[in-house]
Amino acid sequence: MQIHSGPTMNPMSWRVIVANVTFSATLAAFAAASGQGVPDIRTVEPDLVVPAMVEGAPGPGKRVKQSTAGWEETQVYHALYLPADWQPEKRYPVIVEYAGNGPFTSPYGDVSTGKVEGSCMGYGISGGKGVIWACMPYLNNAGAKNVNLWWGDPPKYQVQPTIDYCMATVKMICEKYGGDSAKVFLAGFSRGSIACNYIGLHNNQIASLTAESPAVKLEARDQLYDIVVSLKQGTAKRAVLAFGADRVTYDFAARRLEEMPLDPDNGTVAIRVLIDRPMFEVVGGQGACCKTSARSDAGKPLGMISLTAEGGELAVESMAVHEMKSIWKDK
Repeated sequence: MQIHSGPTMNPMSWRVIVANVTFSATLAAFAAASGQGVPDIRTVEPDLVVPAMVEGAPGPGKRVKQSTAGWEETQVYHALYLPADWQPEKRYPVIVEYAGNGPFTSPYGDVSTGKVEGSCMGYGISGGKGVIWACMPYLNNAGAKNVNLWWGDPPKYQVQPTIDYCMATVKMICEKYGGDSAKVFLAGFSRGSIACNYIGLHNNQIASLTAESPAVKLEARDQLYDIVVSLKQGTAKRAVLAFGADRVTYDFAARRLEEMPLDPDNGTVAIRVLIDRPMFEVVGGQGACCKTSARSDAGKPLGMISLTAEGGELAVESMAVHEMKSIWKDK
C-alpha cells in the first residue's frame, strides 16, 4: 500500500469510501421502495451518552480539555477521558482517536465537526470503562492551533507538528495517568481512518507508540515454566516479558528490572523467571536481584508467553523456555 504526501487518499481509503457510498445508495433505494423516508439518526435513542469536554483536572469519568507541556502558550489542545473505574496505581490501555474532516452534516443527521470534542468512537468502543481515551488534534503548519480540515495548512499540509504533539501527549498520558505503553491503539473516522495510516505509520518513531507485536510469542498450555532471556537494548525503551495475566518489565533507561536496580553486563541483560502455580520468581543477572510475586491467575494454564520491545527495537540474544514437571505425583 502506498502512502502519499498531503491529504491524498491511498487506494485502501478509496475502497472504504466507495463502500460507504454504496451503502448510502442502497439505504436510499430501500427507503424509496418501502415508501418510507430514511430516519434522522438523531431520533434513535443512544446506548451511550458521550461526556462533554470540560475545563478542569482529569478524574474518573471526566473528559477534560488539556494542552501538553510545550504547547501551553498556543491554541493547541486535546481531549482526555479517564475511565469511570480509573485508579492511579493501575495501568490501562489507551485509545488515541483522530476526528474526521469538518464541519460536515449528512442528510440523515450524522455530524462531524472536525474537532477533538466532536469525537466519540473511543467512548463507544470502551463504554467508558477500563480504557483511557484521548482525542488527538491535527495541528497547523506552525504547530500553534488545531485545524478541522486535514492537517497542516494548504498547499503543503505539513504533518510533523501533528506527529510531534501526538508523541509528546501519549508519553505524558502513560507517565502521568497510568496509560499502558504496550497497549496504545489508533482509531479514527473518515479523515481519522486515513490518519491511522498516514500519521500513525509516518515514521518509525510514531509507529513505535502503537501496540507492538511481540518479538517472541509461544503457546504455553501448562502452569510451570522456567524462562531464561538474554537481551541487548537497541533502540527500545523497555522489554516486556508477559506470561498468562502477569508481566515482567525491564526499563533500559532506568536500568531497573521491575523496581530493582539491574545494570547490563557488557551491554546484555539476563532475566530468569521461574513460574509456579501460586507465584513466580524473577531473577536478574546472575542473582544480582530477585523478587517473588503472587500470580494474578494462580492455578490456570499460562496460555501464552511473549516478549515485546516497547518504543523501538531490541536484540534477543537467546530465549529458553522449559516446561517443568510437578513434584506431586498426582499433578
